[in-house]
Amino acid sequence: MRTSTSWVLLLLTGTYAAGQGYPLDEAASKMTTAPGIHVRLFAGEPEIRQPILVKHGPRGRLWTIQYLQYPKPAGLTPVQVDRWSRTVYDRIPKPPPRGPQGADKITIMEDTNGDGRADTFVDFIRGLNLCTSIEFGYGGVFVLQPPYLLHYADANHDDVPDGDPQVLITGFGMEDAQSMANHLTWGPDGWLYGVNGSTVTCRIRGLEFQQGVWRYHVATDRFELFSEGGGNTFGLTFDAMGRLLQSTNGAPMLHVLQGAYYYKSFNKHGPLHNLYTYGHLPYVKRDQMTGGPPTGGTIYYGSGLPTQYEGQYIAGDFLGHNTFSWNLKPRGSTVEALFDGYLLKSNDTWFGPTDLCIAPDGSMYLSDFHDQRTAHPDPEAKWDRSNGRIYRIFGDSVKTRPTVDVRKQSIEQLRKQTLHKNPWISTRSRVELAGRNHQSDHSLLPRLADLPAETLPALAVLWNHAAAGCLTDSILSSALSHPSEHVRTWGVRLAGDQPMLSKSLAATLLTMAAHDESLRVVCQLTATARRHLSPQATQLLLAITDRTDAGQDDCIPLMTWWAIEPQLTGNLPAISQHYCTAHAWEHAFSRDIGLKIIRRLAASGKKLELDAIAAILAAMPDSYRVTAVRSLDLGLRERGSQLQGPGQGTLFSDFAEQRHQPIAPKPKPNDKDMQTLSPFLTNYLLDQLVKPGVPVIFLKAALTLKSEQATDILIREYQLKNKSRWDQTEIIKLALVHLPGESLAIARKVLTDPSFSNLHDAALRCIEQAGPARSAPFLLHIYGSLPNSHKTIIRGIMLGEKHSALALLIAVDQKAIPKTDFQLSELRITSNHDTPQLQRLIEEHFGRITTGTREEILAEMRRLNNDLRHASGDPTAGRTLFLKHCGKCHKLHDVGENVGPDLTGENRQDRAALLSNIVDPNAVIKSDYLAVIVTTTSGQVVSGLIKSRNANQIQIVDNQLRVHTIPLNAIEQSKVSDTSLMPTDLLKSLTPTEIRDLFSFLQSSKPMD
Repeated sequence: MRTSTSWVLLLLTGTYAAGQGYPLDEAASKMTTAPGIHVRLFAGEPEIRQPILVKHGPRGRLWTIQYLQYPKPAGLTPVQVDRWSRTVYDRIPKPPPRGPQGADKITIMEDTNGDGRADTFVDFIRGLNLCTSIEFGYGGVFVLQPPYLLHYADANHDDVPDGDPQVLITGFGMEDAQSMANHLTWGPDGWLYGVNGSTVTCRIRGLEFQQGVWRYHVATDRFELFSEGGGNTFGLTFDAMGRLLQSTNGAPMLHVLQGAYYYKSFNKHGPLHNLYTYGHLPYVKRDQMTGGPPTGGTIYYGSGLPTQYEGQYIAGDFLGHNTFSWNLKPRGSTVEALFDGYLLKSNDTWFGPTDLCIAPDGSMYLSDFHDQRTAHPDPEAKWDRSNGRIYRIFGDSVKTRPTVDVRKQSIEQLRKQTLHKNPWISTRSRVELAGRNHQSDHSLLPRLADLPAETLPALAVLWNHAAAGCLTDSILSSALSHPSEHVRTWGVRLAGDQPMLSKSLAATLLTMAAHDESLRVVCQLTATARRHLSPQATQLLLAITDRTDAGQDDCIPLMTWWAIEPQLTGNLPAISQHYCTAHAWEHAFSRDIGLKIIRRLAASGKKLELDAIAAILAAMPDSYRVTAVRSLDLGLRERGSQLQGPGQGTLFSDFAEQRHQPIAPKPKPNDKDMQTLSPFLTNYLLDQLVKPGVPVIFLKAALTLKSEQATDILIREYQLKNKSRWDQTEIIKLALVHLPGESLAIARKVLTDPSFSNLHDAALRCIEQAGPARSAPFLLHIYGSLPNSHKTIIRGIMLGEKHSALALLIAVDQKAIPKTDFQLSELRITSNHDTPQLQRLIEEHFGRITTGTREEILAEMRRLNNDLRHASGDPTAGRTLFLKHCGKCHKLHDVGENVGPDLTGENRQDRAALLSNIVDPNAVIKSDYLAVIVTTTSGQVVSGLIKSRNANQIQIVDNQLRVHTIPLNAIEQSKVSDTSLMPTDLLKSLTPTEIRDLFSFLQSSKPMD
């Protein structure tokens, strides 16, 4: 990490640590920069506000998007929201200009007098509605405004669209303005790439996906999902060798491979769309993790920064309010990252870097959203949209050069400029060249037989032809035989994009799979083979599995599996024949693929696939057969799995509304016919079971196949008990699942035997699936003898079914089970049971408990929680707020009244519980604080808490602390209120700072002086 004396002193003294929201003309001077780095304001408020992108257009001018409509689209009505703020709207808006007019605009900035500050601002388009990205080409501007990808033509280049936009794609998700599709970027191959964030769902041309990288081929109107997973992403870039790097939360970046799967928060975002991925690729390996999440990352190439930044990944540190850089070094088929330090520290908590770009002169430009609320702002909050900055970052030796207007250059000039190391010059030249070639009746590029020997010139020529749509077999052949691994890698990739491969190219690829020394090339071969489902592709992939070096790579093993898995449908005989040889099991990589194949075939549950497994098991070496049968059993148990949509994760799960779910699982398909599907496989397993020393996993697999003979074996071995040839614990586990007529009795016996405590969980699952009402007396009988962990399981089982729930609450009423055992969240499921006696017992002992907090209220809790995490509060100021808003009913430490619960002894360190009680006070109302509604004979209605009651009268305290004394003979009607006296909108009148102050006092451990 590079440092300087002045920088170190600033960091140690924290001179600027308290800075916040520096004025426009001071902010740059307050920043701390790395040696040789300078920063200068280029544009800002009021002309530029809330910028999320910086990009230089074909004439070298800087463009930005002012994201002023964020975070809610104009003209649409929310109809549903979940705890992650994913919002469903009342309709899909029409594309502009027919759809609702928003506040977003695309603005062009220019410094016309050379003083380093923008002095002209032209809005290319106004009235956009959550516009997230732009890119240039094909005679206009591509605009990404979910759900649409649009193209605005500007043939005369007057910065005014020629008319309404052309709708190229529709279906991008728009549930969350913080994770929509973004960062349109030209790939070197002529495709337009983009990324999708985490909490929106896209539905485009039959593809449904949440997060990942996608691409669009303008000339042929093709759309593809390039990779899946990767977190919430804002930014993508390509390095000099054409590797795609994605800016994402949780890591400095991802190196994105074609067809790869990356991590998702599966509970929250749903599973990967291939249920048989059996793993995912990791983030780029790094030496440390600093800051985050990275935004708008780019690989720097140019002469405007010190030379040590050449080839570095530079990105914004959005929540850390800085900008950092990483060195990238090769690591097999991918790269690893070494933290190099901070390019600049803003020393300003309002600084929110959203994007960086390389300028035509080699300097960099950075957009600063500049907002006090950087941590997931509350969509309902009123926050300041008046700020925004764009900075120029440059080195000591940068020289301003005349801007190149690629539209006015010749074909030969453009071809030469595609070799330029500055990506703005090379990319803009390639896009212009491709656009002209697509518009021409003949190719504007020369016919080639061979590529240049040097890497970068060869890549430039190869990419130029790919982008222009004039690749030939001769060019691809030259690329595949090139001395540079990067050129060969791209040759393999571009071959995969061809509709069909010639026999000669297919033969070359097969030879490369077996003999190419580069793991980058091998990795791309897996991706290309996946795009061509054919016998040749299968042969290629099997050749890769024979390579021990490929198995040691970070990416190739999973990439190979993902390519082989779809081949199983059409080329199963070749694959199964390969794995019927001892050679296929000789080394770990090939064995791992073979085990995945067995698992996947078993999961299909079809005769052809099961027969193939039997053949493989019979032919494989004995030493790996047990492991293979475990894979078989795992796959059989995964049969019938279906893709689920996005879930909710664990956020506030203890408070969320609980819906009643059936206890018993739905039967899996073909369960009754499993024993007839593959007699070959069943008989193989049964033959093994007669051999001495065979592991119990063979019996387990045969039982899953519904073999009657296997059931007879299980019954016999269970009756033998300790004389069984297998461990008794394993036999009991199988009996609990596969002997339905006896499993309930077995489960009860297990639960009363302390020697089988390790089987208690399995026994309780068995009782749950059989229906807890049948075992309610038994569960109540053993309840007191079990540890707390199993008591919790029993309560969950019994509360989920109304008859057993009633039995459990009767036991509480009779003091057979202490009510202190219960968590209030456990009782929420009982609100789904329409049993008056049950509800009366719950109300009497615990209070009024609803099914839980609705999703839209959980979303509000999340937003408030993020605000609370943003900064600490002042407990002294919070004490004053407590007295004003809470102290009329509650007491905390030495202040407040005792009408409601005294908060001093409550669990106030649980912020989620505090938020739940404040935001949704009606979810749980303790029995001592249930309000009553009394109607008197004179028509008066009084609502409040009962303060006292005697034989003659009742005293009620209302929410204004007034005491109402009512004679009992004057009461016409009295009922318990469904709602709490506590208001539901307590926090809505408070600013974020006031909320932080209030919670600081609420969570304080001692009285304030």
